[in-house]
Amino acid sequence: MTQPNLMATDPRLIPRLTDAQWERLTASGEVQQVERGDYLYRSGERDYPLILVESGEVELVRDALSWAGEEVLS
Repeated sequence: MTQPNLMATDPRLIPRLTDAQWERLTASGEVQQVERGDYLYRSGERDYPLILVESGEVELVRDALSWAGEEVLS
C-alpha cells in the first residue's frame, strides 16, 4: 500500500480556492484538457498563461543541465 502525499493534503501548502475565487480566476480564461505527457510550459518560453488545475496532478521537471540530468522536482 502506498503512503498518501501529505504535502498534497496540507491546506497551508496547497490552499483550496472558494467557488467565488475559482469563478473570478476562470472568468476570462480558457478551459483546456491535457493528457499525461503534455507540456503546460517549457523552459525558455517567454509568455505563458496562468495555469489552474481543477483536478489531477502536475509534475515539475527541471531540464537537463550540462552538469546534471533532468530532475523531477515534484
